[in-house]
Amino acid sequence: MHCLARIIIVAILCMASPTFQNNVQGETISGIVIDDKGIGVPDAVVSVQTMAIETITDSNGYFLLETDLEKEINLTAWASGFFISGPFTADRSDNSVTITLQPHSLDDNINYQWVSAHSQPDSEDNCQLCHSDYGNKNSLFPYDEWLQDAHSGSAQNPLFLSMYLGTDLDGNKSPLRQFAWDRDYGMIPLPPDPNEPYYGPGFKLDFPALDGNCATCHAPLSAVNEPYGVNPDDLTGVDTEGISCDFCHKIWSVDLNETTKLPGENMTGVLSYEFMRPMDGHQFFAGPLKDVAPGEDTYLPLQSESAFCAPCHYAVFGDTLVYNSYGEWLESPYSDPQSGQTCQECHMPLRGADHFAVMDKGGLTRDSNTLRSHRMTGVGDLEFMENALTMDVEANIEEAGLEVSVTLTNDNTGHHIPTGNPMRHMILVVNAFDEDGTLTLVNGPVIPEWCGDGDNEDDFAGLPGRAYAKVLEDTWSREYPTGSYWNSTKLVSDNRIAAFASDTTEYLFSADLEQDIWISAKLYYRRGFKKIMEQKGWKVPDMLIKESKLRLSPYMDQQDECITVPDTSLHFRVEPLSSPICSTLPSKMNPFGFGQLASGGTAMDVRISLECFTAKVDLFFAVIPPESITSEILFFCSDNTLKPFDGEWIPWRRDVSEPLDYTLFSNIDLSELSQGNYIFLLLVTPSGNIDQYYLWETIYSK
Repeated sequence: MHCLARIIIVAILCMASPTFQNNVQGETISGIVIDDKGIGVPDAVVSVQTMAIETITDSNGYFLLETDLEKEINLTAWASGFFISGPFTADRSDNSVTITLQPHSLDDNINYQWVSAHSQPDSEDNCQLCHSDYGNKNSLFPYDEWLQDAHSGSAQNPLFLSMYLGTDLDGNKSPLRQFAWDRDYGMIPLPPDPNEPYYGPGFKLDFPALDGNCATCHAPLSAVNEPYGVNPDDLTGVDTEGISCDFCHKIWSVDLNETTKLPGENMTGVLSYEFMRPMDGHQFFAGPLKDVAPGEDTYLPLQSESAFCAPCHYAVFGDTLVYNSYGEWLESPYSDPQSGQTCQECHMPLRGADHFAVMDKGGLTRDSNTLRSHRMTGVGDLEFMENALTMDVEANIEEAGLEVSVTLTNDNTGHHIPTGNPMRHMILVVNAFDEDGTLTLVNGPVIPEWCGDGDNEDDFAGLPGRAYAKVLEDTWSREYPTGSYWNSTKLVSDNRIAAFASDTTEYLFSADLEQDIWISAKLYYRRGFKKIMEQKGWKVPDMLIKESKLRLSPYMDQQDECITVPDTSLHFRVEPLSSPICSTLPSKMNPFGFGQLASGGTAMDVRISLECFTAKVDLFFAVIPPESITSEILFFCSDNTLKPFDGEWIPWRRDVSEPLDYTLFSNIDLSELSQGNYIFLLLVTPSGNIDQYYLWETIYSK
């Protein structure tokens, strides 16, 4: 009766209002959204499914939806506290659409059994079945991207487990922490016995009878009901899946302090989340889209907000702020709701996906600007890290010697850099040398001993430069920098670079003012302190995220030795030579080197070499293979993989100013190449501007 009455009212309104009637006939769909009791639902969102067309119901549940679409459309509706309803087919003549919303439970079922992300032989209740393109290494489906993301391995991360258990990666375990009685302080921990084998610190070495709260972030599926009673080394089944699909899409709210907008102290992970796990026989998924239907899905704005990430990216242990990525973002301009960026906008970028479910499993084609990546780009992504900040190097020859200035600017990261686990740090290494060898540092900072005091290539202690880190000290053992954050710690120093901040270091080297001088500045990202990494056998190489090289001559202005940035458009056709020809004049240079190919050999190299530029440029490198292979232009990505050109200009190398000499491939067997013409193209443009360019083209015919 409620429904019928509202349909009659809509019809009366249509007859009584000429304006309304005209809209219905030509431009407007109208109707009402009701709940399961037939009562109109105010502030419900009525959408054209998969399209950016929506309207809001009035206080009685009525809606008018303007559209110029000439075909039948699918409508969905959603309101807070309800599942998304639909789809309902309608056309422009419909003026009595009724959409019924079903409420979802507001209770959390603590006995809920988590759904596995992985395909199960005896069940269709898994995420992979509908959200994976199995076998496609370039898949953009959520499951396939999640597998590449560190969140999927959080519970079984070998580095994490070695810190938790006190072992190295081979399973060798350090002795338990020993304690001694102190008259003033009671039982105090002792440093490791130097006569015993030691494989680094571990929570379980210091607190063997406790499980701690590590699992609240690293193994939340198990810890959600028992936050202090889970040993990550004992996990089985679905609990090993880390931060899984089902976990994130069951989160309902985040408990943040009203004043600080931060989680509470020692309230990590699941301790600061509220969940909506369904009752038996039902499901519940909260997501960032308002029109996912049919199914037991609902829209949750929190999924697109940075606060969603807060509980696992902010942690105070004891009195010490240890993890603070969320707090750093909150204090930065990036948190401005009008002009800033969320965590998701940076770490879940748009990668071109236009559907998130397999088409024969209910997938729908959508605007690719509405589907964010589940790969969660971070410290394991070289291109992402290379773009995190800017490095500028200046050098001058003065009477006192060589003066070098290096400025790091955090101009592209919404929190401090580095951030997260305080063991992560950056190391800036600055070197200068002439024809006689390395120049001596007269004045300027040097890298601390904890960056590696030895003869290995990655031992940087004592070299000119600076380490950027948040350094904590163990209160009792006085060890620093420490990775044992479960113990009482205090802050020793923190020189990390905040969002939009800069740090400049200056160096003076002794120099022969009559010789040419070369300057090198390299910025490395390191995952852990060198001593701990060696104790535990972590074989994680340093990541070179910035590099700059300069050459100074007493007889020539530096600008004369660099290629002028394009201010016009020039196209050069060159021969395929064995080695590149370098010059500061674009018309005199040949940036390509192909090795034996140029002299009739049986193998080919692919090498690019350029002198420095007077300002930053972007490099685009492409190949047009024979049509028997493909008719598309293939562009090299930053990781040297090939991608067909789809209209988006993505540089092979971005913001380049220093000399470049890079070999992409070596000893390619020519017999493996198909017959035909291979056209190689190198495009150089001012950074961020493709209107002016230098283009070099060469052809190899087989």
